[in-house]
Amino acid sequence: MTLTGVLPMLAWILLVLSPTQTKLAGLLWVILCFWAVALALRHPPQASTPTRLAALRWLAACCITLGTWFVMSVYWNEPCCTLSADVGSGLRLWLGALAAYLWARHWAPLPEWKNRINHGLALACISSLLIAIVMDRGNLPSYPIPWSAAVAMVLCLLLPQALDAPHGAWQRRGWLLCCGLGLAAVFLSQSRGSYLAIGWLIYVWGSSSQSWNTRITPVRIAAGCALVTIVMALTSALPSDPLRIREGWNDWNASRHEESMNTSLGARLALYELALKTIGESPWVGVGARERLHRIHTLGQDLPPQEARKLAHAREQGHVHNAYLHSAMDGGMISLTGFLMSIGGLLYAAQAWKKTNPLARRQMLGVAFVHASASLSNVNLAHNYYAVMLSLCVTLIVIQSQSQGLSDCTVSLRESAQ
Repeated sequence: MTLTGVLPMLAWILLVLSPTQTKLAGLLWVILCFWAVALALRHPPQASTPTRLAALRWLAACCITLGTWFVMSVYWNEPCCTLSADVGSGLRLWLGALAAYLWARHWAPLPEWKNRINHGLALACISSLLIAIVMDRGNLPSYPIPWSAAVAMVLCLLLPQALDAPHGAWQRRGWLLCCGLGLAAVFLSQSRGSYLAIGWLIYVWGSSSQSWNTRITPVRIAAGCALVTIVMALTSALPSDPLRIREGWNDWNASRHEESMNTSLGARLALYELALKTIGESPWVGVGARERLHRIHTLGQDLPPQEARKLAHAREQGHVHNAYLHSAMDGGMISLTGFLMSIGGLLYAAQAWKKTNPLARRQMLGVAFVHASASLSNVNLAHNYYAVMLSLCVTLIVIQSQSQGLSDCTVSLRESAQ
């Protein structure tokens, strides 16, 4: 078997196993990046397409993200060989965006790749469920919150494909089943910050149609919301509290009424207050990563011992568990602009497909929603795995869109010939 035959198979296997090991996802990212460079060196540019425009918009946004974070890293005199997690993740996003653009510009599309990627995403949902069952929450790859957000992004890629009418009925049912298994993996991760992604999945299901217009079916939306509400209510009533819904409610009450901050939610609330106070002191350039860590690790130590003990859990954290506040605290409005561009770039790229490929647009909007919502309760880009999976998902959307575009042209030519 030639290299051109082995490489796609290896990439497909790595896609299937990407939720099980951070290094496997990283290897897939590296392969797609180098593959894109090889395409650029060996093949002339293809005709300009909306997919190429979407990839270019995403690349431009990542340039701004990386640029602003690098500028603030230099401003705060961070050591040159130990760049902050923000700059490292920004570099991964930029390299992945460059690879996606090269794929869109130089790859001669193969229509069968679309279904192959869908099969890989479906099996990735299964592998994510297996790893969530076998491993304890604390042992999930990377960290439970970014891991569950990555699985949610995979669901945002697969579900629109599973609801797309041109695919065979049995094939779509299999993909839908795998989406359900992937959703179960998100639940088993017990990462409450990722539960918001369910709202997007319900919206996609409730607005799906043959033409993928924005027409919403209220019955579907109501049924989906009712089902999720029932599941959360029932599980929160169980003694084990498997989704940590009751735990979150109890933590909220304890922090508000008993002023107990030594819980997961209580520590977050204390850190949010610290971040807001710090941002008020230096809104434009922040205070830098080292000062942010110093303020977190010394939080409340100037208080009486009894009060200081209430913030012991918060002092153990490395960031403020909110990407928006974290960016503004480290680098002020400049760093926050960089982070917002990582979301806005996805939204801007999605608009390139508004008229030509609404399915790819829906996929990209889903990734943007997960990225924006999951960042409310954690600094996911502090984890290499999350940056890699975000980059991978965008590249896969670009490749699938290229394949879909070729398929559409083929179908149109056949219809004209008939």
